[in-house]
Amino acid sequence: MTLARSPCLVRPLAAMLPAALVAALASGCAVGPEHRVPDVEQPTAFATQAASFTSADPAEQWWRALNDPLLDSLVAEALAGNLDLTRAGARVREARAARNAEAGAAAPQFDASGKVSRDSISLNGENLANLPPGFTPRRSFTDYRVGFDASWELDFFGRTRRAVEAADAR
Repeated sequence: MTLARSPCLVRPLAAMLPAALVAALASGCAVGPEHRVPDVEQPTAFATQAASFTSADPAEQWWRALNDPLLDSLVAEALAGNLDLTRAGARVREARAARNAEAGAAAPQFDASGKVSRDSISLNGENLANLPPGFTPRRSFTDYRVGFDASWELDFFGRTRRAVEAADAR
């Protein structure tokens, strides 16, 4: 009797075919709702960034020579609500790095290593203690080692795709 014609094997395989088909189709579904950008009202002033211009140097307050109260109030408002550009730039770089790290998880990961070492065995060590008299092995040798590793996490349920979407939204 051959295994291909055995009724004991054909029936369970035929019964598992619909379940396997449903599992294959469901693996293409993303988990979670579609991302929707929330409506956020901008504050009229950034309370944490409020600062006053305190320089007494007339060269740094050149607009005061124009004697325009409207201009003075606009400059004061701009200085009080201005974000620190260095910190803002750092936040942008941080967000880009976080997004790239999430997107990198979708790509295959590769790792390679190599090592070459030159070693010598001591004549006084236990490795050579029980050798027959007159036998002198090579004591110096070169050791070569090479390693390679590759992995790839398939995004069946959309975890990586959703993480990239979340990083883009942030």
